[in-house]
Amino acid sequence: AVHFLPRSWFDITFGIVLIAIAAGITLGISRGGSGIREPLRGGRSIITRTVDRGDGAVSRYSYDVRPGLGLSAASGFIATMFGVGGGIIQVPIMATILRIPFDISVATSQFMLIFMAATGTAVHAANGELMQTELTRAALLAVGAIAGAQTGARVSRRVSSETITRLLAVGLIAIGSRLV
Repeated sequence: AVHFLPRSWFDITFGIVLIAIAAGITLGISRGGSGIREPLRGGRSIITRTVDRGDGAVSRYSYDVRPGLGLSAASGFIATMFGVGGGIIQVPIMATILRIPFDISVATSQFMLIFMAATGTAVHAANGELMQTELTRAALLAVGAIAGAQTGARVSRRVSSETITRLLAVGLIAIGSRLV
């Protein structure tokens, strides 16, 4: 899909996608989307989880797997097309639309990223788009991403989910506006 989108349209489209995600996050926060709700009931497509956090706190949530699968496929396509980690798309979807607790959304997104990144990288490698210079850049970015992920995980324990979500929305608006 990347080859069918001219570079000038790529930046504008990606900017609009980021701003739309930020708007969705903001709307979800204003509706109380990051809050806890009672688990959904009934049906084979409803997944219910109980997570014991080990400090006496227990999270119980549920979601309908059908929209989750569709949203996951769409976010995987968009993330791979624009060459970004799926977290900026998946976490807001899981936290606001599916209303999965933010920290669980982040961890789930990180796990999913292993498969999305591997698949996207394999396609680019098969197309001959990962040559020496690009491979070196990718390796250097990976080192930075590993360090950033460790720092982000430590900081996220000290900052509320709502604050992190708001900061994400502000960052997405800033980057999206710059691209547009």
